[in-house]
Amino acid sequence: MWFVRAALGDREKVYLKKKTESLEKCPSNSLVSKAAALWKNANTNTSQIFERIRSQLRASCPGHEGERFCTYCEHSSPDWIDHVRPKSRFPMKTFAWDNLVYACASCQQIKGEKWFLMIDDALFEPEVDDARADASSLYLEPTRDDPQRFLTIDCLGTWSVVPRQDLSPRDARRARETIALYALDERNLPQGRKRAAQTFQFALHAYVEERKERGFDPARLAEVRARHAAYVRALPHRSTLLAINEHYAALSGKWRSLSSEAPESLEWISDDP
Repeated sequence: MWFVRAALGDREKVYLKKKTESLEKCPSNSLVSKAAALWKNANTNTSQIFERIRSQLRASCPGHEGERFCTYCEHSSPDWIDHVRPKSRFPMKTFAWDNLVYACASCQQIKGEKWFLMIDDALFEPEVDDARADASSLYLEPTRDDPQRFLTIDCLGTWSVVPRQDLSPRDARRARETIALYALDERNLPQGRKRAAQTFQFALHAYVEERKERGFDPARLAEVRARHAAYVRALPHRSTLLAINEHYAALSGKWRSLSSEAPESLEWISDDP
């Protein structure tokens, strides 16, 4: 799971705000249907404003330029605007910028309309007009919670998504529930992470070798570095690549050698998408 919010223009902010204000005037018993109708109209409309919103959501996904991947699985192409908190349960957040991400249809369908909130350690499913709707979520919300602070990749064995070891019991629970909600260790995703790691290793090796062949002429070196950096940024599973750089000292000797020869590769991955 990866998310870095791209900036939204003033006109787009006003657009979303007006849509939310129109929902505030709606009776609670028809709020869900009204929100669904407004969203359907906006989502199928080819207006320039909504297209810019869609473009900024896509830019928030992992990847580089035209090659982007789902916010949740980091594997498939994003083709669906997802409401982090489902609009069927949180209709007032239908047009909330902090509730929108770009995701693949598979992740959106797996997630469905399930969503639990928590007060202390007690869980509950909120009603549409629930006064407790602003309570903390059982799941990580990538627009609010930095996924990299809660989750990492077991790049020493299973290539699964795992909670970080330094989390509190509450945060560790949220991390585990998030992994389960989005089935992040199913759908052959661990194998995809392993393949992305292998591709990253091949790319680093090619970069190091080409750099040696071309020497250290500043202009040529800058061109080689920019080309390989763009390639690496366009790989899927950016969280996996970050985990490799984070734990490279515990990996094989080849990883350690490549990382020491090309320490700038960390910047290629950790830069904004």
